[in-house]
Amino acid sequence: MSVIRLIVGLGNPGSEYEATRHNVGFRFADRIAEAAGGRFAADAKLQSLSSQVTLASSRLLLPKPATFMNRSGSAVAAALRYWKIAEQEMLVCHDDLDLPAGVVRLKFEGGHGGQNGLRDIMAHIGNGAFHRLRIGIGHPGQRDLVTPW
Repeated sequence: MSVIRLIVGLGNPGSEYEATRHNVGFRFADRIAEAAGGRFAADAKLQSLSSQVTLASSRLLLPKPATFMNRSGSAVAAALRYWKIAEQEMLVCHDDLDLPAGVVRLKFEGGHGGQNGLRDIMAHIGNGAFHRLRIGIGHPGQRDLVTPW
């Protein structure tokens, strides 16, 4: 396994989405920064809120794209280029409707599995060769209830 240097938390910007289950990727990044004493700041060149922390004597970069989740690929590609990080050194944390709430799955490489944030990231970087942390949020039971879930 590659050393993880970049942890991307996926979510949607704005107060109306802040408490939704879809923003679990943002909350994951928030907890890492909080535990390491880091703070997020707006970074226009990366289209993200970003934090840099040190864990186990290693620098860890934490961007939270300021774009909507389904458009997060440009922010992720910008972070990889700017910080000169290989895709294999990235972990993307995102919600997963198909997993029960609270269940997590860690994997390397693969498809997007219908997750629009992953789909856009893969379109921008040209591959799926990165680590993913799928965080289960459960399914509300009806398709029209997914967005506010």
